[in-house]
Amino acid sequence: TSGHTYSILNYDVDIVIPEYRIAIEYDGYYHFNSLENRIYHRRRQQEIEEEGWKFLRYTMFDKFPTLEQLKKDIQETVSTET
Repeated sequence: TSGHTYSILNYDVDIVIPEYRIAIEYDGYYHFNSLENRIYHRRRQQEIEEEGWKFLRYTMFDKFPTLEQLKKDIQETVSTET
């Protein structure tokens, strides 16, 4: 585990905001390069969400979010909590 990840259920997550239980992930090529990887990451997210976490996911196919976009996405995620 590098110093730049956070562990949830023994899975490494790129960035977390623990007080809001938000996981932020940036998916690179290895997330998509095989069916096995796609299934693994889908199952991993599902298991973490079952623990009460919400995901903000960006991919290599998206424009990298600006700080303003990231703040907006976080605020929208927090405001949709019930």
